[in-house]
Amino acid sequence: MPRKKAAKKKVAKKTAKKAAKKKVVKKTARKRRSLIKEFRKTAKSGKTRIWHVEVAGDEVTISHYWEGSDKVQETSRRGEAKNIGRANEVTPEVDAKNWAKRQIELKVREGYREWNIKEGEFYQHEDKSKKNSIDFNNLPRELRFYKPQNNLNAHLKKLLESWEAVATRKRDGVMAAYVIDSKGRHRIYSSSMATTQKDEKIELILRYPDIELAMKSLTGNGVSYVPTNTIFLGEICCVAAGGYFDENRFDVDDLDLVNGVRGGLTDSALKLQQEHGPLGFCIWDIAFWGKDCLMHSVPTIDRLMKIVNLVKKEETGFLTHPEICMLSKDSNILEVYSPAGEFHINPDFELGQTFEELLLDFAKDYDWEGWVIVDPNATYGEKAYNFRGKAERPKECAKLKPLLEADFVVRWDPDGTLGGGKIGKRGKGKKSSGVGSVQAYLIHKDGREVPVGLVGGGLEDEDVIRFADPSIYPLVWQVEFASWTKTGSLQFARFARVRDDKTPIECSVEQNPDWERHYAD
Repeated sequence: MPRKKAAKKKVAKKTAKKAAKKKVVKKTARKRRSLIKEFRKTAKSGKTRIWHVEVAGDEVTISHYWEGSDKVQETSRRGEAKNIGRANEVTPEVDAKNWAKRQIELKVREGYREWNIKEGEFYQHEDKSKKNSIDFNNLPRELRFYKPQNNLNAHLKKLLESWEAVATRKRDGVMAAYVIDSKGRHRIYSSSMATTQKDEKIELILRYPDIELAMKSLTGNGVSYVPTNTIFLGEICCVAAGGYFDENRFDVDDLDLVNGVRGGLTDSALKLQQEHGPLGFCIWDIAFWGKDCLMHSVPTIDRLMKIVNLVKKEETGFLTHPEICMLSKDSNILEVYSPAGEFHINPDFELGQTFEELLLDFAKDYDWEGWVIVDPNATYGEKAYNFRGKAERPKECAKLKPLLEADFVVRWDPDGTLGGGKIGKRGKGKKSSGVGSVQAYLIHKDGREVPVGLVGGGLEDEDVIRFADPSIYPLVWQVEFASWTKTGSLQFARFARVRDDKTPIECSVEQNPDWERHYAD
Protein backbone atom coordinates (compact mmCIF):
# COMPACT_ATOMS: atom_id res chain seq x y z
CA MET A 1 0.00 0.00 0.00
CA PRO A 2 2.66 2.50 0.91
CA ARG A 3 4.43 1.67 -2.33
CA LYS A 4 1.27 2.36 -4.36
CA LYS A 5 0.76 5.66 -2.55
CA ALA A 6 4.37 6.60 -3.14
CA ALA A 7 4.07 5.69 -6.83
CA LYS A 8 0.85 7.73 -7.18
CA LYS A 9 2.50 10.62 -5.37
CA LYS A 10 5.47 10.41 -7.69
CA VAL A 11 3.23 10.35 -10.79
CA ALA A 12 1.18 13.28 -9.49
CA LYS A 13 4.34 15.24 -8.74
CA LYS A 14 5.67 14.52 -12.22
CA THR A 15 2.35 15.51 -13.83
CA ALA A 16 2.26 18.72 -11.81
CA LYS A 17 5.84 19.45 -12.83
CA LYS A 18 4.95 18.92 -16.50
CA ALA A 19 1.90 21.15 -16.18
CA ALA A 20 3.97 23.82 -14.49
CA LYS A 21 6.56 23.53 -17.23
CA LYS A 22 3.87 23.88 -19.92
CA LYS A 23 2.53 26.92 -18.11
CA VAL A 24 5.99 28.46 -18.05
CA VAL A 25 6.48 27.67 -21.73
CA LYS A 26 3.15 29.30 -22.62
CA LYS A 27 3.94 32.29 -20.44
CA THR A 28 7.39 32.57 -22.04
CA ALA A 29 5.90 32.36 -25.52
CA ARG A 30 3.43 35.12 -24.68
CA LYS A 31 6.22 37.18 -23.20
CA ARG A 32 8.50 36.66 -26.18
CA ARG A 33 5.92 37.89 -28.67
CA SER A 34 5.89 41.27 -27.01
CA LEU A 35 4.59 43.40 -29.88
CA ILE A 36 2.38 42.81 -32.92
CA LYS A 37 1.06 45.77 -34.89
CA GLU A 38 -0.21 46.39 -38.39
CA PHE A 39 -0.42 49.66 -40.29
CA ARG A 40 -2.02 50.56 -43.61
CA LYS A 41 -1.84 53.37 -46.13
CA THR A 42 -3.90 53.93 -49.27
CA ALA A 43 -1.98 55.09 -52.34
CA LYS A 44 -3.30 57.51 -54.97
CA SER A 45 -4.06 54.50 -57.17
CA GLY A 46 -6.52 53.28 -54.54
CA LYS A 47 -4.39 50.28 -53.56
CA THR A 48 -3.63 49.67 -49.90
CA ARG A 49 -0.08 49.11 -48.66
CA ILE A 50 0.19 46.92 -45.52
CA TRP A 51 3.09 47.17 -43.08
CA HIS A 52 3.24 44.54 -40.31
CA VAL A 53 5.74 44.47 -37.45
CA GLU A 54 6.23 41.75 -34.85
CA VAL A 55 8.70 41.49 -31.97
CA ALA A 56 9.45 38.05 -30.53
CA GLY A 57 12.17 38.03 -27.92
CA ASP A 58 15.14 39.89 -29.37
CA GLU A 59 14.01 39.56 -33.00
CA VAL A 60 12.01 42.09 -35.02
CA THR A 61 10.25 40.89 -38.17
CA ILE A 62 8.77 43.40 -40.60
CA SER A 63 6.55 42.43 -43.53
CA HIS A 64 5.11 44.79 -46.14
CA TYR A 65 2.99 44.07 -49.17
CA TRP A 66 0.07 45.29 -51.26
CA GLU A 67 -3.33 44.09 -50.07
CA GLY A 68 -4.40 41.04 -52.05
CA SER A 69 -0.88 40.33 -53.33
CA ASP A 70 1.10 37.14 -52.72
CA LYS A 71 4.42 38.99 -52.95
CA VAL A 72 5.58 39.75 -49.43
CA GLN A 73 8.81 41.55 -48.62
CA GLU A 74 10.14 40.50 -45.24
CA THR A 75 13.09 41.77 -43.24
CA SER A 76 14.30 40.91 -39.75
CA ARG A 77 16.68 42.39 -37.22
CA ARG A 78 17.97 41.22 -33.85
CA GLY A 79 18.36 43.51 -30.86
CA GLU A 80 21.77 44.15 -29.33
CA ALA A 81 22.89 44.36 -25.71
CA LYS A 82 24.07 47.90 -24.96
CA ASN A 83 25.82 49.62 -22.04
CA ILE A 84 26.45 46.26 -20.35
CA GLY A 85 27.11 46.54 -16.62
CA ARG A 86 25.93 50.15 -16.45
CA ALA A 87 22.85 51.68 -14.90
CA ASN A 88 21.39 52.30 -18.36
CA GLU A 89 22.01 48.75 -19.59
CA VAL A 90 19.74 47.64 -22.42
CA THR A 91 19.01 43.98 -23.11
CA PRO A 92 18.68 42.64 -26.66
CA GLU A 93 14.94 42.19 -26.08
CA VAL A 94 14.45 45.81 -25.00
CA ASP A 95 16.64 47.08 -27.84
CA ALA A 96 14.56 45.10 -30.34
CA LYS A 97 11.33 46.58 -28.98
CA ASN A 98 12.75 50.12 -28.94
CA TRP A 99 13.91 49.77 -32.53
CA ALA A 100 10.49 48.47 -33.61
CA LYS A 101 8.78 51.42 -31.95
CA ARG A 102 11.10 53.78 -33.80
CA GLN A 103 10.15 52.18 -37.13
CA ILE A 104 6.49 52.50 -36.22
CA GLU A 105 6.97 56.20 -35.49
CA LEU A 106 8.59 56.72 -38.89
CA LYS A 107 5.74 54.90 -40.65
CA VAL A 108 3.13 56.99 -38.86
CA ARG A 109 4.96 60.11 -40.04
CA GLU A 110 4.61 58.78 -43.59
CA GLY A 111 0.84 58.64 -43.16
CA TYR A 112 0.36 54.98 -42.21
CA ARG A 113 -2.54 54.38 -39.80
CA GLU A 114 -2.78 51.58 -37.26
CA TRP A 115 -5.12 48.74 -38.20
CA ASN A 116 -7.13 46.88 -35.56
CA ILE A 117 -6.34 43.31 -36.57
CA LYS A 118 -9.09 41.75 -34.43
CA GLU A 119 -11.87 44.12 -35.51
CA GLY A 120 -10.71 44.54 -39.11
CA GLU A 121 -10.85 48.33 -39.08
CA PHE A 122 -8.71 51.36 -38.32
CA TYR A 123 -8.36 52.59 -34.77
CA GLN A 124 -10.48 55.74 -34.72
CA HIS A 125 -7.99 57.75 -32.72
CA GLU A 126 -5.41 57.18 -35.45
CA ASP A 127 -7.57 58.59 -38.25
CA LYS A 128 -5.84 61.98 -38.36
CA SER A 129 -6.03 62.18 -42.13
CA LYS A 130 -9.73 63.08 -41.89
CA LYS A 131 -9.07 66.18 -39.82
CA ASN A 132 -9.95 69.38 -41.66
CA SER A 133 -8.38 71.69 -39.12
CA ILE A 134 -4.96 72.04 -37.52
CA ASP A 135 -4.16 72.09 -33.83
CA PHE A 136 -1.84 75.10 -33.84
CA ASN A 137 -0.64 74.28 -30.33
CA ASN A 138 0.71 70.89 -31.37
CA LEU A 139 1.26 70.18 -35.05
CA PRO A 140 1.13 66.42 -35.77
CA ARG A 141 4.34 64.71 -36.88
CA GLU A 142 2.74 63.40 -40.09
CA LEU A 143 1.81 66.92 -41.26
CA ARG A 144 3.67 68.01 -44.40
CA PHE A 145 3.59 71.29 -46.30
CA TYR A 146 4.14 71.49 -50.04
CA LYS A 147 7.47 71.57 -51.89
CA PRO A 148 8.25 73.00 -55.33
CA GLN A 149 8.71 70.56 -58.20
CA ASN A 150 12.30 69.80 -59.10
CA ASN A 151 11.93 70.74 -62.77
CA LEU A 152 9.85 73.16 -64.82
CA ASN A 153 6.69 71.67 -66.29
CA ALA A 154 4.84 72.74 -69.44
CA HIS A 155 2.53 75.08 -67.52
CA LEU A 156 5.37 77.06 -65.94
CA LYS A 157 7.46 77.06 -69.12
CA LYS A 158 4.55 78.65 -70.94
CA LEU A 159 4.25 81.34 -68.25
CA LEU A 160 7.99 82.03 -68.49
CA GLU A 161 7.86 82.28 -72.28
CA SER A 162 5.10 84.87 -72.03
CA TRP A 163 6.86 86.71 -69.15
CA GLU A 164 3.83 86.07 -66.92
CA ALA A 165 5.58 83.93 -64.29
CA VAL A 166 6.94 85.26 -61.00
CA ALA A 167 10.41 84.21 -59.84
CA THR A 168 11.47 84.08 -56.20
CA ARG A 169 15.08 83.51 -55.19
CA LYS A 170 15.78 80.02 -53.86
CA ARG A 171 17.71 80.32 -50.61
CA ASP A 172 20.28 77.71 -49.61
CA GLY A 173 19.14 76.94 -46.07
CA VAL A 174 17.04 74.58 -43.97
CA MET A 175 13.26 74.51 -44.33
CA ALA A 176 11.23 75.23 -41.18
CA ALA A 177 7.73 76.24 -40.13
CA TYR A 178 7.41 79.14 -37.69
CA VAL A 179 4.21 78.89 -35.63
CA ILE A 180 2.45 81.39 -33.38
CA ASP A 181 -0.14 79.24 -31.63
CA SER A 182 -3.49 80.10 -30.05
CA LYS A 183 -1.79 81.11 -26.80
CA GLY A 184 0.66 83.41 -28.54
CA ARG A 185 3.53 80.96 -27.99
CA HIS A 186 6.27 80.97 -30.65
CA ARG A 187 7.64 77.62 -31.89
CA ILE A 188 9.84 76.41 -34.73
CA TYR A 189 9.09 73.06 -36.38
CA SER A 190 11.54 71.23 -38.62
CA SER A 191 10.53 69.93 -42.06
CA SER A 192 9.58 66.64 -40.34
CA MET A 193 7.47 68.56 -37.78
CA ALA A 194 9.86 68.04 -34.86
CA THR A 195 10.22 70.80 -32.26
CA THR A 196 13.43 69.43 -30.71
CA GLN A 197 16.63 67.76 -31.81
CA LYS A 198 16.64 63.97 -31.44
CA ASP A 199 19.47 64.10 -28.87
CA GLU A 200 17.91 66.68 -26.53
CA LYS A 201 14.55 68.01 -25.34
CA ILE A 202 15.29 71.73 -25.69
CA GLU A 203 12.93 73.51 -28.12
CA LEU A 204 14.46 74.32 -31.52
CA ILE A 205 13.46 77.96 -31.27
CA LEU A 206 15.90 78.49 -28.39
CA ARG A 207 18.86 78.04 -30.74
CA TYR A 208 17.62 80.94 -32.89
CA PRO A 209 17.12 83.82 -30.40
CA ASP A 210 17.45 86.56 -33.05
CA ILE A 211 14.69 85.02 -35.18
CA GLU A 212 12.40 84.73 -32.17
CA LEU A 213 13.10 88.32 -31.10
CA ALA A 214 12.42 89.60 -34.62
CA MET A 215 9.11 87.74 -34.88
CA LYS A 216 8.02 88.81 -31.40
CA SER A 217 8.64 92.43 -32.38
CA LEU A 218 5.68 92.00 -34.76
CA THR A 219 3.38 90.42 -32.19
CA GLY A 220 4.30 91.92 -28.82
CA ASN A 221 4.57 95.29 -27.09
CA GLY A 222 1.13 96.30 -28.24
CA VAL A 223 1.97 95.57 -31.90
CA SER A 224 -0.43 93.20 -33.62
CA TYR A 225 0.82 92.87 -37.18
CA VAL A 226 0.62 89.07 -36.90
CA PRO A 227 -2.37 87.27 -35.32
CA THR A 228 -2.23 84.08 -33.28
CA ASN A 229 -2.81 80.76 -35.08
CA THR A 230 -0.39 81.74 -37.85
CA ILE A 231 2.12 79.53 -39.66
CA PHE A 232 4.97 80.89 -41.79
CA LEU A 233 6.91 78.61 -44.14
CA GLY A 234 10.51 79.59 -44.68
CA GLU A 235 14.20 78.86 -44.68
CA ILE A 236 16.59 79.20 -41.77
CA CYS A 237 19.54 80.79 -43.53
CA CYS A 238 22.27 83.44 -43.44
CA VAL A 239 21.07 87.05 -43.65
CA ALA A 240 22.69 90.46 -43.99
CA ALA A 241 21.87 91.35 -40.37
CA GLY A 242 24.13 88.49 -39.29
CA GLY A 243 26.99 89.79 -41.41
CA TYR A 244 26.32 87.78 -44.56
CA PHE A 245 26.01 90.14 -47.53
CA ASP A 246 27.87 91.00 -50.71
CA GLU A 247 28.78 94.37 -52.22
CA ASN A 248 25.19 94.78 -53.44
CA ARG A 249 23.81 94.03 -49.94
CA PHE A 250 22.30 90.75 -51.20
CA ASP A 251 22.26 87.97 -48.60
CA VAL A 252 25.08 85.43 -49.05
CA ASP A 253 24.27 81.79 -48.29
CA ASP A 254 26.46 79.47 -46.22
CA LEU A 255 24.77 76.08 -45.99
CA ASP A 256 27.66 74.51 -44.05
CA LEU A 257 27.13 76.98 -41.20
CA VAL A 258 23.36 76.47 -41.27
CA ASN A 259 23.77 72.69 -41.11
CA GLY A 260 26.28 73.06 -38.27
CA VAL A 261 23.82 75.14 -36.25
CA ARG A 262 20.95 72.80 -37.05
CA GLY A 263 22.80 69.54 -36.44
CA GLY A 264 24.49 70.12 -33.09
CA LEU A 265 23.12 70.56 -29.59
CA THR A 266 21.73 73.93 -28.55
CA ASP A 267 24.88 75.08 -26.72
CA SER A 268 27.10 74.42 -29.74
CA ALA A 269 24.49 75.99 -32.07
CA LEU A 270 24.53 79.21 -30.06
CA LYS A 271 28.32 79.17 -29.87
CA LEU A 272 28.63 78.80 -33.65
CA GLN A 273 26.42 81.83 -34.16
CA GLN A 274 28.40 83.84 -31.64
CA GLU A 275 31.58 83.04 -33.56
CA HIS A 276 30.32 83.36 -37.13
CA GLY A 277 27.16 85.49 -36.97
CA PRO A 278 23.51 84.79 -36.12
CA LEU A 279 21.11 83.19 -38.60
CA GLY A 280 17.81 84.58 -39.81
CA PHE A 281 14.52 83.35 -41.26
CA CYS A 282 13.51 83.88 -44.89
CA ILE A 283 9.69 83.65 -45.20
CA TRP A 284 8.62 82.30 -48.59
CA ASP A 285 4.95 81.58 -47.86
CA ILE A 286 2.18 82.12 -45.33
CA ALA A 287 0.42 78.81 -44.76
CA PHE A 288 -2.09 80.04 -42.17
CA TRP A 289 -2.99 83.55 -41.04
CA GLY A 290 -5.20 83.63 -37.95
CA LYS A 291 -6.55 80.11 -38.64
CA ASP A 292 -7.27 80.86 -42.31
CA CYS A 293 -5.33 78.75 -44.83
CA LEU A 294 -4.14 81.41 -47.29
CA MET A 295 -2.71 78.75 -49.60
CA HIS A 296 -6.29 77.64 -50.28
CA SER A 297 -7.82 81.06 -50.92
CA VAL A 298 -5.21 83.77 -51.65
CA PRO A 299 -3.22 83.87 -54.95
CA THR A 300 0.53 83.35 -54.66
CA ILE A 301 1.48 86.90 -55.67
CA ASP A 302 -0.78 88.38 -52.97
CA ARG A 303 0.76 86.10 -50.35
CA LEU A 304 4.25 87.13 -51.46
CA MET A 305 3.46 90.86 -51.30
CA LYS A 306 1.92 90.36 -47.86
CA ILE A 307 5.28 88.88 -46.75
CA VAL A 308 7.18 91.84 -48.29
CA ASN A 309 5.04 94.36 -46.44
CA LEU A 310 5.33 92.42 -43.20
CA VAL A 311 9.13 92.15 -43.37
CA LYS A 312 9.35 95.92 -43.95
CA LYS A 313 7.82 96.44 -40.50
CA GLU A 314 10.51 94.32 -38.80
CA GLU A 315 13.53 96.44 -37.89
CA THR A 316 16.28 94.02 -36.77
CA GLY A 317 16.77 92.43 -40.20
CA PHE A 318 16.61 88.82 -39.04
CA LEU A 319 13.30 88.29 -40.83
CA THR A 320 13.61 88.50 -44.58
CA HIS A 321 11.91 87.47 -47.80
CA PRO A 322 13.33 86.03 -51.03
CA GLU A 323 14.04 88.35 -53.93
CA ILE A 324 10.84 88.49 -56.02
CA CYS A 325 11.13 89.22 -59.75
CA MET A 326 8.21 89.92 -62.11
CA LEU A 327 7.46 91.92 -65.23
CA SER A 328 5.51 95.14 -64.85
CA LYS A 329 2.83 95.15 -67.52
CA ASP A 330 2.72 98.95 -67.44
CA SER A 331 6.41 99.64 -68.07
CA ASN A 332 7.73 96.36 -69.56
CA ILE A 333 10.56 96.30 -67.03
CA LEU A 334 11.31 93.68 -64.40
CA GLU A 335 10.54 94.76 -60.86
CA VAL A 336 12.67 93.11 -58.20
CA TYR A 337 11.64 93.26 -54.55
CA SER A 338 14.68 92.57 -52.41
CA PRO A 339 15.47 92.94 -48.70
CA ALA A 340 18.49 94.91 -49.96
CA GLY A 341 16.14 97.42 -51.65
CA GLU A 342 13.83 97.43 -54.64
CA PHE A 343 15.32 97.83 -58.12
CA HIS A 344 14.53 97.28 -61.81
CA ILE A 345 15.95 95.28 -64.69
CA ASN A 346 15.30 96.50 -68.22
CA PRO A 347 15.24 93.44 -70.51
CA ASP A 348 16.55 93.94 -74.03
CA PHE A 349 13.74 92.24 -75.93
CA GLU A 350 15.43 93.04 -79.24
CA LEU A 351 18.26 90.60 -78.42
CA GLY A 352 15.67 87.85 -77.99
CA GLN A 353 16.75 86.86 -74.48
CA THR A 354 14.05 84.87 -72.71
CA PHE A 355 12.88 85.41 -69.14
CA GLU A 356 14.40 82.04 -68.20
CA GLU A 357 17.80 82.94 -69.67
CA LEU A 358 17.80 86.30 -67.92
CA LEU A 359 17.01 84.69 -64.56
CA LEU A 360 19.70 82.04 -64.97
CA ASP A 361 22.32 84.62 -65.94
CA PHE A 362 21.39 86.74 -62.93
CA ALA A 363 21.68 83.74 -60.57
CA LYS A 364 25.10 82.84 -62.03
CA ASP A 365 26.37 86.43 -61.75
CA TYR A 366 25.49 86.65 -58.06
CA ASP A 367 26.25 83.02 -57.18
CA TRP A 368 22.69 82.24 -56.09
CA GLU A 369 21.39 78.68 -55.86
CA GLY A 370 18.61 79.56 -58.29
CA TRP A 371 14.94 80.52 -58.37
CA VAL A 372 11.52 79.09 -57.61
CA ILE A 373 9.16 79.85 -60.50
CA VAL A 374 5.51 80.30 -59.48
CA ASP A 375 2.18 80.94 -61.12
CA PRO A 376 1.20 84.31 -59.59
CA ASN A 377 -2.53 83.59 -59.74
CA ALA A 378 -2.38 80.09 -58.25
CA THR A 379 -3.67 78.64 -55.02
CA TYR A 380 -2.46 75.17 -54.07
CA GLY A 381 -5.69 73.49 -52.95
CA GLU A 382 -5.32 70.00 -51.47
CA LYS A 383 -1.62 69.94 -52.34
CA ALA A 384 -0.88 72.79 -49.93
CA TYR A 385 -0.52 70.36 -47.02
CA ASN A 386 -1.53 66.86 -45.97
CA PHE A 387 -1.34 64.40 -43.07
CA ARG A 388 0.31 61.58 -45.04
CA GLY A 389 3.89 62.27 -44.02
CA LYS A 390 5.08 63.10 -47.55
CA ALA A 391 5.01 66.56 -49.13
CA GLU A 392 3.00 67.18 -52.29
CA ARG A 393 4.48 69.15 -55.21
CA PRO A 394 1.94 71.49 -56.85
CA LYS A 395 2.36 72.04 -60.59
CA GLU A 396 2.21 75.81 -60.02
CA CYS A 397 5.72 76.10 -58.55
CA ALA A 398 9.08 74.58 -59.52
CA LYS A 399 12.82 75.10 -59.10
CA LEU A 400 14.97 76.75 -61.73
CA LYS A 401 18.70 76.32 -61.13
CA PRO A 402 21.66 77.40 -63.28
CA LEU A 403 23.87 74.57 -64.45
CA LEU A 404 27.61 74.64 -63.93
CA GLU A 405 30.02 73.52 -66.66
CA ALA A 406 33.50 72.03 -66.49
CA ASP A 407 35.78 69.71 -68.47
CA PHE A 408 36.69 66.24 -67.18
CA VAL A 409 38.78 63.25 -68.11
CA VAL A 410 36.40 60.29 -68.51
CA ARG A 411 37.03 56.55 -68.63
CA TRP A 412 34.83 53.51 -69.28
CA ASP A 413 35.80 49.86 -68.82
CA PRO A 414 32.96 48.11 -66.96
CA ASP A 415 34.44 44.62 -67.43
CA GLY A 416 38.02 45.53 -66.52
CA THR A 417 39.35 44.40 -69.93
CA LEU A 418 42.25 46.88 -69.84
CA GLY A 419 43.56 45.61 -66.52
CA GLY A 420 42.77 48.69 -64.45
CA GLY A 421 39.74 47.28 -62.71
CA LYS A 422 36.10 47.91 -63.49
CA ILE A 423 35.41 51.54 -64.40
CA GLY A 424 31.98 53.00 -65.17
CA LYS A 425 28.75 51.09 -65.79
CA ARG A 426 26.87 49.51 -68.65
CA GLY A 427 23.40 50.67 -69.60
CA LYS A 428 20.24 48.82 -68.61
CA GLY A 429 17.59 47.07 -70.67
CA LYS A 430 17.97 47.69 -74.40
CA LYS A 431 21.06 49.82 -73.66
CA SER A 432 22.83 47.01 -71.79
CA SER A 433 25.40 46.59 -74.58
CA GLY A 434 26.39 50.25 -74.40
CA VAL A 435 27.44 52.97 -71.97
CA GLY A 436 25.38 53.55 -68.88
CA SER A 437 27.75 55.97 -67.17
CA VAL A 438 31.43 56.86 -67.33
CA GLN A 439 33.77 57.73 -64.47
CA ALA A 440 34.86 61.38 -64.44
CA TYR A 441 38.20 62.61 -63.11
CA LEU A 442 40.03 65.87 -62.44
CA ILE A 443 43.81 66.14 -62.70
CA HIS A 444 45.51 67.12 -59.45
CA LYS A 445 48.60 69.33 -59.40
CA ASP A 446 50.65 66.29 -58.40
CA GLY A 447 49.52 64.52 -61.59
CA ARG A 448 47.08 62.01 -60.13
CA GLU A 449 43.53 61.55 -61.41
CA VAL A 450 40.92 62.41 -58.77
CA PRO A 451 37.55 60.62 -59.29
CA VAL A 452 34.60 63.01 -58.94
CA GLY A 453 31.63 60.81 -59.79
CA LEU A 454 29.75 59.10 -62.60
CA VAL A 455 28.30 60.85 -65.65
CA GLY A 456 25.44 59.15 -67.47
CA GLY A 457 22.79 61.79 -68.10
CA GLY A 458 22.46 63.53 -71.45
CA LEU A 459 23.60 60.55 -73.54
CA GLU A 460 21.57 59.98 -76.72
CA ASP A 461 21.00 56.47 -78.15
CA GLU A 462 23.85 56.92 -80.63
CA ASP A 463 26.18 58.11 -77.82
CA VAL A 464 25.47 54.96 -75.83
CA ILE A 465 26.86 52.90 -78.71
CA ARG A 466 29.67 55.11 -80.04
CA PHE A 467 31.27 55.48 -76.60
CA ALA A 468 31.01 51.73 -75.81
CA ASP A 469 34.66 50.93 -76.56
CA PRO A 470 37.12 50.98 -73.65
CA SER A 471 40.07 51.47 -76.02
CA ILE A 472 38.97 54.98 -77.10
CA TYR A 473 39.42 56.34 -73.58
CA PRO A 474 40.55 58.55 -71.95
CA LEU A 475 38.38 61.26 -73.47
CA VAL A 476 37.73 64.83 -72.40
CA TRP A 477 34.06 65.67 -71.94
CA GLN A 478 32.36 68.94 -71.16
CA VAL A 479 29.85 68.14 -68.43
CA GLU A 480 26.91 70.14 -67.09
CA PHE A 481 26.00 69.64 -63.43
CA ALA A 482 23.94 71.24 -60.69
CA SER A 483 26.62 71.73 -58.04
CA TRP A 484 29.67 70.34 -56.25
CA THR A 485 28.81 68.17 -53.24
CA LYS A 486 30.45 68.56 -49.84
CA THR A 487 32.96 65.87 -50.81
CA GLY A 488 33.84 67.47 -54.15
CA SER A 489 31.75 65.17 -56.36
CA LEU A 490 29.38 66.12 -59.17
CA GLN A 491 25.67 66.43 -58.51
CA PHE A 492 23.19 65.65 -61.34
CA ALA A 493 25.90 65.44 -64.01
CA ARG A 494 25.03 65.36 -67.74
CA PHE A 495 27.16 64.90 -70.85
CA ALA A 496 27.29 68.09 -72.96
CA ARG A 497 29.89 67.43 -75.68
CA VAL A 498 33.30 65.93 -76.43
CA ARG A 499 36.20 68.39 -76.14
CA ASP A 500 38.55 67.28 -78.90
CA ASP A 501 40.37 70.59 -78.52
CA LYS A 502 41.47 69.84 -74.96
CA THR A 503 43.94 67.40 -73.46
CA PRO A 504 43.42 65.54 -70.15
CA ILE A 505 46.08 67.63 -68.41
CA GLU A 506 43.87 70.71 -68.91
CA CYS A 507 41.09 69.20 -66.73
CA SER A 508 42.52 70.70 -63.56
CA VAL A 509 41.09 70.31 -60.07
CA GLU A 510 41.11 74.12 -59.93
CA GLN A 511 37.80 74.05 -61.84
CA ASN A 512 36.30 73.32 -58.41
CA PRO A 513 36.56 76.56 -56.37
CA ASP A 514 37.08 74.51 -53.17
CA TRP A 515 39.58 72.07 -54.67
CA GLU A 516 42.18 72.57 -51.90
CA ARG A 517 39.67 71.48 -49.26
CA HIS A 518 38.11 68.64 -51.26
CA TYR A 519 41.18 67.04 -52.82
CA ALA A 520 43.89 67.65 -50.23
CA ASP A 521 44.89 63.98 -49.90
